[in-house]
Amino acid sequence: MSPTPTTEPMPVPPAALDALDSPSAGDLWPPQSAPAGLILDFGGVLFTTRTREDAVERQRSVLRDYLVRRVGTATQTADTAELLAKDTDLLDRAIAAAAASLTHFKHGSSRRPAPRELSPAEIVGEFYVPDFPDEVRDALVAVAPELLADLAEARTEHILRTGARELLETAAAAGIPIGIASNAHSGLHHRRLLARHGLDVFLTAQNYSDEVGIRKPHPDVIRLTARALSAACDECWYVGDTLDRDVVAGRRAGVGAVILTRDKHTDNPPFPVEVQTDAVLETPGDLAEVLRGLAGPDGPDGPDVAAGADGPDTASGTTIRALLIDHGGVISETWPHPQPSLAVAEALAAACAKAGDPVSTGTAANLVERARKRYREFKAAEQSAGTSREVTPEIYWTEFVDLTSRQREVVAGHADLLTVLLYRTRSRKMLRPGAAELLRAAQEAGVPVVMVSNTISGRGVRALITECGLNRTFDSWVFSDEVGVKKPHPGIFDSALEELPADISPQDCLMVGDKIDNDMSGARDAGIGHRYLVRGGDSGNDEIADAVRSGTATGAVDNLSQLIALLPPTPVPPVPRATQAPRASHAT
Repeated sequence: MSPTPTTEPMPVPPAALDALDSPSAGDLWPPQSAPAGLILDFGGVLFTTRTREDAVERQRSVLRDYLVRRVGTATQTADTAELLAKDTDLLDRAIAAAAASLTHFKHGSSRRPAPRELSPAEIVGEFYVPDFPDEVRDALVAVAPELLADLAEARTEHILRTGARELLETAAAAGIPIGIASNAHSGLHHRRLLARHGLDVFLTAQNYSDEVGIRKPHPDVIRLTARALSAACDECWYVGDTLDRDVVAGRRAGVGAVILTRDKHTDNPPFPVEVQTDAVLETPGDLAEVLRGLAGPDGPDGPDVAAGADGPDTASGTTIRALLIDHGGVISETWPHPQPSLAVAEALAAACAKAGDPVSTGTAANLVERARKRYREFKAAEQSAGTSREVTPEIYWTEFVDLTSRQREVVAGHADLLTVLLYRTRSRKMLRPGAAELLRAAQEAGVPVVMVSNTISGRGVRALITECGLNRTFDSWVFSDEVGVKKPHPGIFDSALEELPADISPQDCLMVGDKIDNDMSGARDAGIGHRYLVRGGDSGNDEIADAVRSGTATGAVDNLSQLIALLPPTPVPPVPRATQAPRASHAT
């Protein structure tokens, strides 16, 4: 299959570009009060970098490892992968070509008003290994996020900047939410580095260009992060290290102040840049000193944990022993792509070509759209009948798509990857505020967490959560495409409950969702005692209020971090699996 391009970037409002006419807002510096949110670049602010002396050898070793361990395990590619792994010149050319071409891509993108970002699949398939055999390239593309993270670790040494931890600690102590808005060809690697240094605990949001599909100077990378901090852009400070990407993006986004911490790229932009920064500081610690001298921020209100039926009721002493949580609209929020996915059509056309029965990309696009329509009709019929069955990837691509018998045989073998591709390209996704905090707090409290999600691709959801660095906060995953039924069917909730220790009853569990029928009614019918809706998702505020009044939901919150109040104060030891008794099941 062909590599996965990202979608078109979000449009930039013309007013945002007008900000470039104003070179600087320097008269606002030094500021009189702290910001409502602090948005930081990654490289050049928290970390500085240097290329390892043995970078090529390390990257070659990574590529060889993936070829042998991840590609060579398939019988039909084992011999080819082994030959490629032994070809040192080929691997070194791939590494050098990718480095040169990606550098040119980065500089060229900085001139564009609204540049999109390359997806991990594009970077691997079109920049590293475009001349590898199709079946090998496809296998490497399938593990692109992990491969790029390992290549980044092999190529570059990241050194924590002087004062970086001090800045994060100072902002957190002042109650200022902190987010990352960074261009990255491996956001997964950045997340791993932050966790390794213990810095992720200070962050409310992390947005990386390879995950959101756009790159700075596109202003929406910053806007998305401000939104995750529940702060207006003009009340946030943005801290970067480059003129062509960071200062331009900050001005376009309309942040309250754009600050640079000087690093190796600060004084050497790839081309002249007219816009100016509000301040240039030598280290992140200098900004921490500025923050300590300011009045506190007029930031968003803290969690409303005493809101009775409209928020966690801590006065009753209620705590939950297990957390069941939806994905879309709860852990992440999504918005549609502006155009149908060309990538899925190209991948389907490539699979048909392998069957010896090719179709054009345009024909494949029509097949994909007709399949989507049929699937929507199938879902509506299932909901109307109250059966809530789900289809597997193989059923989706062989029964909802009009294929010949030869095409069907080959496409069935690619069904999982096609479905992941369809899932990842039909909408953009970003973590909702408070999601990471709640999941990590549950992990620390010893509360098991199970994701319960209706989705066409559980594999795709797992990959996204892994890229966000949150996969280890989950004890288990229950996806409709894998269990055969979807919410509100009690069977999917039963499958989730079966993943929990035997001494945890449904009444002890909390289900968090954004849909009244699927999440709240389904959980209630499965006997789950605590059911909270998250505002800003699929249900409107009036509907949520009615659901709480009727008892369909037991509460509602604006931010997932408000639910931390329901977690037990000390870790609860789990019951060993061997002692668990089987549960009754509604699954069909």
